[in-house]
Amino acid sequence: PRSTQSRSSAASDVYKRQIMEFKKICIGGESYGEVKNMTKEELQQLTSVTNVDFQDKQLLDVLNNKSDQNHQRVKDCLFHLALCHSIITENDGKEGLKYNASSPDELALVNFAKFIGFEYAGTDVNNNMLVSYNGEQHKFELLHVLEFNSTRKR
Repeated sequence: PRSTQSRSSAASDVYKRQIMEFKKICIGGESYGEVKNMTKEELQQLTSVTNVDFQDKQLLDVLNNKSDQNHQRVKDCLFHLALCHSIITENDGKEGLKYNASSPDELALVNFAKFIGFEYAGTDVNNNMLVSYNGEQHKFELLHVLEFNSTRKR
C-alpha cells in the first residue's frame, strides 16, 4: 500500500496533467469522429493544434462539398465554435497567435475549429471578433458576453 502522501502527490500529478481533448461532434444529427480514417499525410495538411484528437475525414468531406445537405450546418457550427468563448489572444511574434483560455474545455473547442480551418484571430479595434476561413477574414459583432459563474455552470 502507498502512503497518504504518495496518493496525494499522484492525484495532484493527474490533476496537473488533465487536459480536455476534442474527439467527436454531432451536427445536424450526424456524428463525426467515430472513425479514424485520415492518413498521416492528410493530418499533416491540417493546422497543428493541442487538445484535439480528431481523424474523421467525413467532416472535411461535408465541409468541402457545398451540395451536401449538412454543409451549411457544419460550417455554421464551426463558426460558432470559433466565436462562442472568452479566449484572449496574444501575439508574441515567435510562435504567432497564442490562445489564453480560462478552461481546457474552451481551448479544445476553439482549437478544434482552428484544426478544421476556422481560426479565431482575436478582435479588432472596434471589438469585432475575427475568424479566418478559406483565406478570408470574417468579422462578427460581439453583442453580449454571458460570464461564467457558479450558478450558470450547469
